[in-house]
Amino acid sequence: MYVETENKQVVAHLYRGEMNRMTVYRQRLDITTNWAITLESAILVIYIDKKINFYFILYPFAILFFFSLLEARRYRYFYTSAKRIQYLEVGYFGKQIFKYNDMNELEFLVNNLIDVRLLLSLKDAWVVRFYRNYIWLCYISLFIMIYKYLTIDFHTTGHLVFSIVLYIMCFTLHVGLSFCQQNTFIDL
Repeated sequence: MYVETENKQVVAHLYRGEMNRMTVYRQRLDITTNWAITLESAILVIYIDKKINFYFILYPFAILFFFSLLEARRYRYFYTSAKRIQYLEVGYFGKQIFKYNDMNELEFLVNNLIDVRLLLSLKDAWVVRFYRNYIWLCYISLFIMIYKYLTIDFHTTGHLVFSIVLYIMCFTLHVGLSFCQQNTFIDL
């Protein structure tokens, strides 16, 4: 595959454009995570400070689930741009600079640019983002819940049972997502 000088300029613009797109989606992912952490922290401070029923702890879980879905959607676009850059670096720049001849990456890039598709399903993106970021925020919420149970004056059995059930569910989700992520190996 011979690339002329004009096409080299187009490839350079494509590379810069994909790098910019990837950077913007990385910033959006970071903003979403920051909002999730901020809102969860505010709710947990209210939860610790006030005499609120134990089921109030479900609000941080709902917020984490909402933001993890939002972040998974954004992660699909980030992942597609990152893979395009990776294939461009290996397939095109590798060939131009190091005389590396592997046309699979370049063919994949061309096919993906002609028929634009996201490379990751929403489920796989959610598994990656929830497993890497949000499961730890769930554990923090559970820790706060158990801390409040141990420090309050009135101990209710509902509070204890609810916290144990939530912990078991969170741990089961963590283990299940770890197996799910191993099966859908995401290399970014």
